[in-house]
Amino acid sequence: MINYENTIITKNLTGENVLDQLCQECSIYGKKAIVITQNDINPYLSLYARVLSLLNICGLEHITYQLDDNSNNFDSAIEAICLAKENQVNMVIAIGVNEIMNISKAVAYGFYLDSTSKNGMFINLKQIEQALPILNIFTSKNIKGENGSQFTLKNDTNELLNIKINSSSIQPKASFLDTYYVN
Repeated sequence: MINYENTIITKNLTGENVLDQLCQECSIYGKKAIVITQNDINPYLSLYARVLSLLNICGLEHITYQLDDNSNNFDSAIEAICLAKENQVNMVIAIGVNEIMNISKAVAYGFYLDSTSKNGMFINLKQIEQALPILNIFTSKNIKGENGSQFTLKNDTNELLNIKINSSSIQPKASFLDTYYVN
């Protein structure tokens, strides 16, 4: 098994058809992924279909968690973490930017936490040493902090919880901006 916990971003892939390298990048981390994307995938349906097709081609088991725009993302993070744990995934594949990356980082971080209760999650934050690897597939060229080492969640009162973790463990291992799908 490769020790990947302390690596930083290994690759930033930009250009037409760079998504074809997804299988190669995923093979480093295991055989099971949680794909996190938005509930309304219609604007990126062909991109989502291509990702699932590639995962099937390379024999990677996958489950999808779709972020509902109407729910607070703290609850969504807890749901996605529980789904990832139930299915014992090896990696997170994020299709999107902004909130999708926040949820993906929360899943990568929360996967190894003992507590997945709403009251116990993210309360006593500490420097993490292990997180699921993240591969992100951008749906926009307007990228802000997607490759950083922090994430933000909203709780049930819509209050922002800035979770700053200075650890390369939650930074994406590979980022894809495929110009065939994103203009």
